[in-house]
Amino acid sequence: MKDSPPCSAVPPDRLYQRQMAQARSATDAWARLVLVAIPSVIDPSTLAIWAALVATSPESLRQRCYAAGVQPKVSLHFARVLRAVVRSQFGPWNPSAWLRAAEAKTLRRLMQDTGLPMESAATPSPQEFIRSQTIIPCEHPAVVALAATLAQHTAPAPSEIVQHLEE
Repeated sequence: MKDSPPCSAVPPDRLYQRQMAQARSATDAWARLVLVAIPSVIDPSTLAIWAALVATSPESLRQRCYAAGVQPKVSLHFARVLRAVVRSQFGPWNPSAWLRAAEAKTLRRLMQDTGLPMESAATPSPQEFIRSQTIIPCEHPAVVALAATLAQHTAPAPSEIVQHLEE
């Protein structure tokens, strides 16, 4: 069995390629974590609930978020609101129908943090949400990976997205 050379022995261009591959896989993994929340019948309102949905521990979920360069709580809020957007596609924009919050001010703060209105004449599309949300910069590699996955689906039905990711 051959040992891997120490980092200092790896040529800089190969080290960069390795780092970029790791970053891509971390952001792709983050995108899959976010997408798994969409078809959930319950709002993943805590990291523990979200971790159970993706069949991992809360600590592992946190580490995957950090590896993608996104804070776990920010990732959770992003996933929850994206879930509400997707689940509202065939009805009026009513985030309170999809987001569990103990108090109205908590829901208002979540919507304010993500840059979406509480009330609107039309439900934003998932792509519109990704472009207009303010919680994670839309040029962040994790958000780019998520947008690329969503772009592969003409009608992003939650079950189709999850099925595609499991292939």
